[in-house]
Amino acid sequence: MQKIILTLSCLLFSGTVAMPAADSSASLWNQGWKFHREAPPAPPSLIHVAEGDCLSQGEFPNGTAAQSATFAGREVRYVALEALSSQTPGEAFTSLAELDLLGTDGKPLPRDGWKVIFADSEETQAENGRAANILDGKPGTIWHTVYSGQTPKHPHVVVIDLGAPQTIVGLRCLPRQSNTPGMIKGWRLYGKRTPILPAKPTAAETPALPTEATAGFADTAWESVSLPHTPRIEPISESGRHFQGLCWYRKPFRTEQAWAGKKIQLRFEGAMQIAEVWLNGQRLATMLLQASNKAGKIRITAMADGLKPAETIIDSKLVRN
Repeated sequence: MQKIILTLSCLLFSGTVAMPAADSSASLWNQGWKFHREAPPAPPSLIHVAEGDCLSQGEFPNGTAAQSATFAGREVRYVALEALSSQTPGEAFTSLAELDLLGTDGKPLPRDGWKVIFADSEETQAENGRAANILDGKPGTIWHTVYSGQTPKHPHVVVIDLGAPQTIVGLRCLPRQSNTPGMIKGWRLYGKRTPILPAKPTAAETPALPTEATAGFADTAWESVSLPHTPRIEPISESGRHFQGLCWYRKPFRTEQAWAGKKIQLRFEGAMQIAEVWLNGQRLATMLLQASNKAGKIRITAMADGLKPAETIIDSKLVRN
C-alpha cells in the first residue's frame, strides 16, 4: 500500500476526503490532520523610502475632528502619508478631507505651490475622490480610494511635492466630515529632500514549490486537528475583521492495492476561500471555494493506478483574502 501525503492551504476548512466505497467511515478521513497557521506577510511598500525617512507614525482616534501629531523637525521637500488601516476593522478604503503640515511655530504652513504627485488609488467614477482634494481648503471634498468595481487593500499612500524644502514639525489631518468609510486609523508619514517615487511592480515569477508541500517536510510542531476546523474561533457577535491569511492542513494516509483501476477522488467541502492542493509534493489543483456549502473535487485516479504499497501525503494550502 502507498502512503499519500495530502497538503491543503486555506482559511476555513471543513469537509471530508471521499475515497473508494471500501472505506465506509468518512469520519476517519476527518481525523489525523496536522494544522499550521502562518503569520501574515507585511504588505509590499508602494513607494521607495528607507526606514530613516519615516518622520512619525501612529494611530488617529475615531471621529471627525482634526487630528494632529508632532515630531522632531526636519527639512524636506517631499512628503508621503501612508494609510495603514481604517477606523472600521477590515475596511479597505482610505478617505481624507484635508492635510496640513506644521511649521516650526506649530502652525500650518502655507500650501501655495504644493502639489499631489502620486496617489496609489483614487475614486473617479462614482465621485470626485481625487487626492488633490486634500490640498484645496474645502472640507467637503475628499480623497477617496477606489471602490467602483474594485477595492484595493491597505496600505494606501499619497505623495506631495512642497515645491521647495521646508522644515516641518507636525502633521494635521481633517477626516471626512460626512459618513465614515475610509477614516484613517494607522498611519506613517515619510519625508525626503529628494523625490519619493512609486515602487515599480516586480515581474511575475514562477512560484517555487512551498517547503510545506514537500513530502519530507517535518510537521511535528504542527497542531493535530480534526475536521471541520477553523484557524481561529470568532465570537458570535464579532463585527470586526475576521481572520485573513494563510494556513496549512496536512494528512498522511495509505492507499490500498484494491484501489487500482478505480476512480478515486479527494473531496473538500467548505474550504474557504482559495485552496491549493498537493499530493506527495505534486501540485494537483487550485480551487476557489467561496461558499461554505460548495465542494471541490479532485480526481487522482491516474496517480493511484499501478502504485506500489507506500506512504502518501496530502498537503493543502488555504488562503483567505
